[in-house]
Amino acid sequence: MSSEAAAGEPKKKAAPITDAARDEVARLIGLDVAERAVDLMWNNKFDEAEKELRPTSTTLPRHADQYTEVQLLKCILTGTASECAKLEERVKAQRALAEAHSKCYDRGTCPPGITVRAEGRERMMVLLNLHLDALLARGDAMLMNAVMHFVSGSKVKAILQLRKSWKCFQSVNKEFAQ
Repeated sequence: MSSEAAAGEPKKKAAPITDAARDEVARLIGLDVAERAVDLMWNNKFDEAEKELRPTSTTLPRHADQYTEVQLLKCILTGTASECAKLEERVKAQRALAEAHSKCYDRGTCPPGITVRAEGRERMMVLLNLHLDALLARGDAMLMNAVMHFVSGSKVKAILQLRKSWKCFQSVNKEFAQ
């Protein structure tokens, strides 16, 4: 028996996200484009995937994440210094974008270019989900940075980045569970 139940207090549970809020989150993170791009990427159509993501990769953390993943695959498959240098640039840009979005959502505001149509409780649900998505994009950037360091032979840096990534994913999981 938990201490809350012993004290006579019911355990608090968050209400599930509504369909309208889920649709709003999908619209704002560009889920349809991201899913198409992932399909293209995993079918080795890297140029097409980049073409889908490029226009919004500087404004949407989810698209920046997928855009960086395309470059990660190119770097791993080719191993060329130029592809790996592009990966490093994209990882930095993705992380900065995700952190900027996360800070806005922490304040209960929207980053430039993001307009939440929902109001009241649904708006808060949308902002929370956008915040979690930005944190996931940040964790992915750290994970890709770790892979990049590992591929380049910097194993200690890779391990440190992997730990940072794990901590980020762990905090998202904790927030999601609440």
